[in-house]
Amino acid sequence: MKPQNRVWLVVLVFFLTAAIIACSCNDVVRMLASTPTPTIHPQSSLTVPIPNLEGSWEDLDTGVVHTIIWDGEKFVVVSSIHPPSGEYLVTDQNWDGSVLTWTYYDEEADTAITYETISATFLELYANWWTNSGSGTETLIRRVEGPPVVE
Repeated sequence: MKPQNRVWLVVLVFFLTAAIIACSCNDVVRMLASTPTPTIHPQSSLTVPIPNLEGSWEDLDTGVVHTIIWDGEKFVVVSSIHPPSGEYLVTDQNWDGSVLTWTYYDEEADTAITYETISATFLELYANWWTNSGSGTETLIRRVEGPPVVE
């Protein structure tokens, strides 16, 4: 290769390298100088609003065990079971984003019992309850071994 062509080749490589470095640095400087924009995700896709609410909860006064799950969008009561009597029909439920309310029907007593969550820890669920004949507050206890089996 002629020395004159070699000089032009070296000059060309130098300028191409300088241009690549300049473009790369510009991107890096722009990235470091910018404030990242937070991405907002719908609550249902990332977190459970009340992390401790999901599980099986026993009302020690009645022996009824309520099983609550998070379905990705809302809490759902999937069963209310009294082991000696069987499964009660959950007739109504609502998750408003912070409070779960559900009603089950005890056919033997001909009574509808409604619960409304107040708060939950890992071991205790605090709830208001009411029927046609009374109301109060209740502490339900987490059943760690899972829901009861109706035979």
